[in-house]
Amino acid sequence: DSQDIFKGLSQVMVKQKFEMQELCGIEAKNRYLISAPEHGTQNIPGPTMLFAQEQSDGCERICCALCRSLTMNIHVGTSKEGPIGFSIDKPWNCPMLPCPFFLHPILFATWLPAAKCDPAPANTVTQDGMTLGSVTEDEAATCACQGRSTIHDESGKQVFETGPTNLANTLCCPICFDDEVPVTRD
Repeated sequence: DSQDIFKGLSQVMVKQKFEMQELCGIEAKNRYLISAPEHGTQNIPGPTMLFAQEQSDGCERICCALCRSLTMNIHVGTSKEGPIGFSIDKPWNCPMLPCPFFLHPILFATWLPAAKCDPAPANTVTQDGMTLGSVTEDEAATCACQGRSTIHDESGKQVFETGPTNLANTLCCPICFDDEVPVTRD
């Protein structure tokens, strides 16, 4: 398939580039290196083949990190200089109320029992202006600090499911923990 920028791989590895300002609780624009595993291994990354970079508003990142709207551009190659292979657009959404400011990991546990979960809108996946599909987060899993999503094709048919994975460790101290997210096909 000419649109398969993953080149038919059955597994990819995604490594987040950490920014020092995040040690102070200031959310940076996320950047990721995407690679296939080294030949003959499952957990050693090979050469970078895709680079993902977030575009978002600084105020939203700092004040409402988990609620913020963003566009994640996935570039072919090792940096943002490569052509955009596809993009993911995430609209603003506060999955938990009473207040998005309390989504900070340190304050999270103190108000979780009173939280109300709202359904998240679908994140749209596009390539060259054409919609390829969408990703929908499971709101109940989000409130329970578990990452679980469904991936749909352009017709709305579910094609993959991700998770569940426990987000508590990676939310509280992302530099200390790796997170493996299983992706399964129906």
